[in-house]
Amino acid sequence: MINILPFKNIYKTPNKKSEVVSQILYGEKIKIIKRKENWLKIKTEYDGYIGYIINTKIIPRFKISKKVCKLKAPIYNISKGKFILKKNMYLPFASRIKVYEKKNKYLRFDNKNWVSKSNVNNLFSKKKFDDIFKIFLNCKYKWGGKSYDGIDCSALIQIYYFYNNKFFPRDTADQINLKKGNKVKKYFNKGDIIFWKGHVAACLSKRELIHAYGPRKKVIIMPIYKTIKETPHSENPITLPARNAALKLSRHPSAPILFADTVHLALELTATIIPMYPEKIDVKPPIANESAVKVPCCMSLPLATKPKTNAPNKTINKKQILYSAHRNAEAPSLIVSKILRNSKVFISRLSS
Repeated sequence: MINILPFKNIYKTPNKKSEVVSQILYGEKIKIIKRKENWLKIKTEYDGYIGYIINTKIIPRFKISKKVCKLKAPIYNISKGKFILKKNMYLPFASRIKVYEKKNKYLRFDNKNWVSKSNVNNLFSKKKFDDIFKIFLNCKYKWGGKSYDGIDCSALIQIYYFYNNKFFPRDTADQINLKKGNKVKKYFNKGDIIFWKGHVAACLSKRELIHAYGPRKKVIIMPIYKTIKETPHSENPITLPARNAALKLSRHPSAPILFADTVHLALELTATIIPMYPEKIDVKPPIANESAVKVPCCMSLPLATKPKTNAPNKTINKKQILYSAHRNAEAPSLIVSKILRNSKVFISRLSS
């Protein structure tokens, strides 16, 4: 069966109030799994996505010959030999059509509807990924969307493959499993796909990426390192000092990029390297004539000899100084070196 509405929402359950998980476009093929009143449980032929659609405008399959190459192609009807634009009626990018008739600069794709020749290409024509992504630039962000009406991050990546007649999963988790990102990488290149947990973006160059970004509510081009700073790195709260330290490292051009898992790793390493049970702090005031304490040479902590007095002194004792100096001298370098050895980057490449 084939959908002949410009686009149709796929719902998680047979209820209009349930979550919209995806969409099918005009000419997209589906398999009907089950019928329930005015609902159809369907599986899309392209990516195997399962969900529910309203049982309208679904017809038997037809032979497809063209596909839409613009964000939205205006639909026309003909009256008294003149082509009249239909108000708020468009075919979305990558929609598939069958051409029944040609007239002047227009093609008839069903009984009464026409589309301009300039807005469609041959079915097996190709487009470069950056050209496709820029078609959607400033298009609003919409969870479950994949059309001019709104698009989400994973659909933006998928639509490139769909247009070029190649398989690619719908959801980010499945995309990661398919691509199996490379390990540590110092630099980004044009065509890299960057995955976060629940988010994905594509690199347009070594410094910029494009993504459908929920917080900005649209498809937007952003600097790669700024995006890493802004994008939420975990569903769980992360303490600001550790989070900022990891992000500072990730923004350095010569360092691997650190994502959510690596930020967690940084916190775990910090907890491991800094002793859980440091040497016991002596709460008793030191004696009046206690001598100055030597600290590691890498720390310049001036410690004066204590004056002779019987009054309580706030100077911390020898053991605490040694522990603090050692921790401050050693921990940061150890943490950074272990992060660099253990960090992983979820990066893939857009296939041509």
